[in-house]
Amino acid sequence: MRDIIGRAGLAPGTFYNYFPDKPAVLLAVANHISEGCRQQVRNARNQATSLESLVSSGFQAYFEFIAHDRATFAFLRRNMAILRRLGLDETGFRVGVDELRADVQAAISAGRIPDLPLRYLIPAIGALAFEVGAEMIASDPPDVEGATRFCTTLCLSGITGLGRN
Repeated sequence: MRDIIGRAGLAPGTFYNYFPDKPAVLLAVANHISEGCRQQVRNARNQATSLESLVSSGFQAYFEFIAHDRATFAFLRRNMAILRRLGLDETGFRVGVDELRADVQAAISAGRIPDLPLRYLIPAIGALAFEVGAEMIASDPPDVEGATRFCTTLCLSGITGLGRN
């Protein structure tokens, strides 16, 4: 905490008014990062004109965001277990999941995709993006296009395949 306070350039009392402990600092960092990511993904999905562009643009915006700052994504990934224990609702990640759920529900309501169980579909999409993103940033340079193409194809194939059942 001393190192963080020193870099922040604040008096310790002032810093502790905002961040009483290390978990509070971690949650604030995660919330700040997730807000930037959510905004980028939201802007991309708002431009979508088809199911394929909705899926593709969301994955691409997410992969571009994490490829732009690989160290930050690696930091979040290393601390994901702690963030889960602290409660993802507190980090802003939950808002991103809720936005994805709303977009998918809107696509279902519009008849663009079959009525699939969102309680399985939404976590599957999130896990796919997170894990493929982790593999993608391990490459130098990260293959945003390849990761986007793979996830889009896999996701759309799964949606259409499940829709036939």
